[in-house]
Amino acid sequence: YWLTILLIMIALSAGLHAYRFEVTRLAGRLMTRRNMNRLLCEVTEVNIDKHTQEMTLVLKKDDPRTKHIKEVLHLQPGDPIRSAVINRGMTNNATIQNIGDDVEVNLGCESNFYLGDRPKVDLILALPRPQKLAKLLPIMSCLGVRRLYIVGANKVEPAYFGSHLLREKKEIRQLLLEGLAQAEVDCFLPEVHIAKNLRQFVDEELSSKSDLGQNIRIIAHPPIKEYNENRLENTLSPRPMRDRGGENNLLSYQNVDNPLEKVGYVSSLQSLRISDYLNSIIPPLPSNPIEPFSTCTVHDKVKSDERGITIAIGPEGGWLDEEVRLFQHQGFQLVNLGPRVLRTDIAVPLLLGLAN
Repeated sequence: YWLTILLIMIALSAGLHAYRFEVTRLAGRLMTRRNMNRLLCEVTEVNIDKHTQEMTLVLKKDDPRTKHIKEVLHLQPGDPIRSAVINRGMTNNATIQNIGDDVEVNLGCESNFYLGDRPKVDLILALPRPQKLAKLLPIMSCLGVRRLYIVGANKVEPAYFGSHLLREKKEIRQLLLEGLAQAEVDCFLPEVHIAKNLRQFVDEELSSKSDLGQNIRIIAHPPIKEYNENRLENTLSPRPMRDRGGENNLLSYQNVDNPLEKVGYVSSLQSLRISDYLNSIIPPLPSNPIEPFSTCTVHDKVKSDERGITIAIGPEGGWLDEEVRLFQHQGFQLVNLGPRVLRTDIAVPLLLGLAN
């Protein structure tokens, strides 16, 4: 009996070790390969000369960035390298000062740094499987996310919140750094927040008084393909919603200004194509007197708008109608990417690409 218990414990320990190794290996592999288009460093890694105010970075021989500089970029002393201090600024004038076992980089003075454009997209993501989240994190920071909110939902497995990836914030940061180094255009690492209780998160974080409340707000939801009286009655009538571990509470809904009414949709849970919706709410750009017949894309209009964008993406099984109404109550508009049902790992980069 005890031998069986011991063998089970050894197997579980080996499985946990293998998972931790796989996540660490993934982060390390991505950081050391061709994806480093800008050398990133923490402010705590930098030494500042008291007299000249020049910043110097020393990378140890076992640092993945050292390996990339030597074996991928093949840089020599005096060569320039695009660099950045995370959340502080970037420079294109850093130079390799010395290469031996360690690599020494002269970053110059911080007064010569520039910030680049800070991402203006906030992403609310129903927690997917931890392995899928690990693959999505570098994609998010590469495409540009200001704040990432990982939230629970009815169709999210509660055990996912106890995964090793969410407990070890260092691994999340490492994966986000990989995407930021790939993107090259800014130095802002996404803020990560975790909220297990969806209703509490929506009520507290998405109110008009919060930063997110001032954004353009959209929630991904597939279009309704069929209409019938029962479906219409169900979608227009509020129903009790049960949180995991909570009690039934009848939600009260207010009429939210909904552009769908203007285009003839009859269901409050019908969604618009994201490009059509963004095109309708963002003011047109001033006409170009040089090219009066030129057209601007949705991307051009989104980029010109000063407001941020908050995107809510549900779990693989989709949002419940009651969860969608929680977001609608806070002014979220339902949008879709067409009639096809998409996995999270496809929907996230598509929506972020359109929003950016």
